[in-house]
Amino acid sequence: MKNEIKNAVSQIKPDACMKVRLSEKIACAKPKRNAKRRITAAICCIMCFAVAAGTMAFYPGREKPQSGSDADSSVINGAENSFVLCVSAAESEQTIQIGTSKTALPDYRLSYDKYGDLHIKADNSFDVSGENIKSVKFSCDNGSFDYTDLNLINYLKKSGKYYDIIVPYDGEYQAAGGSRSALLKTMLAHIENGDYDSYFKAADIQKKSAGDYYTAELVYDEEDNPVGVGILAEETYKKCVGFNQKFAEFENINKQNENIIETLVWIPAVSDDAKYENFSDVPGDAVTVTVTFENGGVLQNKYAFAFNDDGALTAEKIN
Repeated sequence: MKNEIKNAVSQIKPDACMKVRLSEKIACAKPKRNAKRRITAAICCIMCFAVAAGTMAFYPGREKPQSGSDADSSVINGAENSFVLCVSAAESEQTIQIGTSKTALPDYRLSYDKYGDLHIKADNSFDVSGENIKSVKFSCDNGSFDYTDLNLINYLKKSGKYYDIIVPYDGEYQAAGGSRSALLKTMLAHIENGDYDSYFKAADIQKKSAGDYYTAELVYDEEDNPVGVGILAEETYKKCVGFNQKFAEFENINKQNENIIETLVWIPAVSDDAKYENFSDVPGDAVTVTVTFENGGVLQNKYAFAFNDDGALTAEKIN
């Protein structure tokens, strides 16, 4: 599990508004600027995967949510479908159902850096709780989502569909010291020379051009020992990781799994030249959660996301 998380985090491709660090919160490096600048649109999302922070999750095996205004339900062919959106504090086991009352998310917070730029620290986990859930889809009107579908990554790895091919970890690969760029360079050279044609034939996969591969990385055994090097295609990577997306959909692939945890962060829509007097002036959003159940039933709820004067994200059900 340690290396599944390590590999998943290492595959995140940071951009101007996102930096991901494992097990620690590290501020984005900034050039010297005028420290008197007000909040700008340079947003940096800092997530801590070690505690499953910045995540949205659904738990198909958990007990039904409590009845009341916070839970949505319907009956299909005699079977009741219901779900509720919850939020858990990063350092607390307390879970709060998000209903029609505005709920502050204390660990999803805006802050200034010393250059006057705006940062988002996302340490909350959102849970969609219910029975017999087939899939969950999040969509937003104004902002966007960054996400990594760890469930899909693990499923593809276990089914042998994540990497195009895996070759033994020996010789020149050991000399690369785990550097993904060095591993990829070496592997592409062998692919171009035809050295790995037998691996592609055995996997029943067509060789791709160099530009169609995203990375190469170490593959570990159950004791966390490196045993191979896998090459990851760009198209596979894009199925598992998304940036600046208007929606994100997660499927309960493994029906026997007790907990399905996905990582997803909502990003507000902020223009490059925007400046704000108060945190509450940062644009909010309407986030829709659509839950599909195994019996074909579909339930949908909409939530208002906004920031309060303290910079904390607030959420409330609006339908």
